[in-house]
Amino acid sequence: MKVTFKIQGTEKSVELNPGERLLKGIYKLGLDELGMGECGGNCVCCTCHVYVVEGADKFPPASEEEETMLDTAFNLQANSRLACQLVVQPDQEAVTVQVPE
Repeated sequence: MKVTFKIQGTEKSVELNPGERLLKGIYKLGLDELGMGECGGNCVCCTCHVYVVEGADKFPPASEEEETMLDTAFNLQANSRLACQLVVQPDQEAVTVQVPE
C-alpha cells in the first residue's frame, strides 16, 4: 500500500504492508534524519506527529495514550495523529499525511 508523506513542499512515497506502522515509512524514507520518530514508536514523544489527509477513515480512533501525547504537540489539528500508532489496514489503498512545519 502506498503511503505519501508531504514534507517541506515535497512529496515522498513508500510502500508498506498491512500490519506495518506508518512510522516504518518514516524510517524507510530517511525522515528520521529530520528528527522524526525519535522514541522508536513507543508513543512517548510527538516527533512523528502528522496530519492524516487521506485514508484516516480506515484507522481506529486514537487511544487515550496517543491523545495524551497529542495534547503536547505543536499545531494540533482535528486530523492530527502519531505515525507510530497508525497501523496499515488490509483494505487500505493509499494514505497521505502532511508533516507539520
